[in-house]
Amino acid sequence: MSLINRLVGVTAMVCMLATGSMLLAQDAPVQKEKKKIIVNGTITAVDLANSLVTIADKNNTSYTVKVTEKTTTKKDAEPCTLDKCITGDKVRVFAKKNSGGMYTATALLCGSLSKKKK
Repeated sequence: MSLINRLVGVTAMVCMLATGSMLLAQDAPVQKEKKKIIVNGTITAVDLANSLVTIADKNNTSYTVKVTEKTTTKKDAEPCTLDKCITGDKVRVFAKKNSGGMYTATALLCGSLSKKKK
């Protein structure tokens, strides 16, 4: 009897552990994927009212990027506001894709993209 009781006890313990790990896995927070991109291209539209910039890359793929107060914005290597970046400017944007699928710029560099000479 002792051996059977031990086997039943061990089997019950294994089942409890397995069930506990499945519950923990279900309760674990899901990591949201933050996709980072760098886009080099030309500004095709600037929406100042909504702080949006649309960019076409060399393959003519279009990206719309949200510019926020946290975005570093520069034109010709000098700090600027979004209104200084105009349609036709060359641009390099560093952005993150948020949970809604929209890109938010962390940095937007427009105008001359070469380093400023001293």
